Amino acid sequence: MDYRLGFGVDRANAERKLADRDGDFQVSTLEANARLDRRTAELVAATSVCVGRTRDALSCRPLKPSEVVRVEAEGWSPGPTGHLHITWRLELTERPARLGAFELQDGYSVDGVDVTDVTITPPAGVTPLAAGDPAGKLGAATLRWTWVEANRPAGPRRVLVTWPPPREALDRLLLGVAALAIAGLLFGLWLRRRPRSLPSSPQ
Repeated sequence: MDYRLGFGVDRANAERKLADRDGDFQVSTLEANARLDRRTAELVAATSVCVGRTRDALSCRPLKPSEVVRVEAEGWSPGPTGHLHITWRLELTERPARLGAFELQDGYSVDGVDVTDVTITPPAGVTPLAAGDPAGKLGAATLRWTWVEANRPAGPRRVLVTWPPPREALDRLLLGVAALAIAGLLFGLWLRRRPRSLPSSPQ
């Protein structure tokens, strides 16, 4: 999953100034990484992950720092637009094969952010059924959302994705039935092959 913040010109300039700790009007790699570390810690503290077998059986927890596997930024040196973008790549620790629903609850708020994007990349073998804001009606499985922050209602950003729930219980049932059938077949073969006792001779 990719989480991306887009800073407008004023906030981008403020970020560059905060990152430029030696005041040379340039953001070095060391300075950029230090600023990104701080922004990453803020994102982790403000984000929750909810997972479960179904939409109605979600269990929520904080995002883990170890689940932020990559951080990138574009615009430490001002380009033609003057904007700055920061992108986080998140990889959850839960195995999708054991889940059927996922919700991201993000209360991260930064003054001056113009646009926030969330893009979800399904793991191999997972086909989403529906997605959207859980407060509204879920639609087709669109896996990218964009919020224009000036027009977004107050409160956390929320994204829910559902896919076919795991068949573990059914698989276990079928496995048990198959095991009983095999056991019955083996018992039948044993009965047919066991030695028959000879009739006793008359005295």
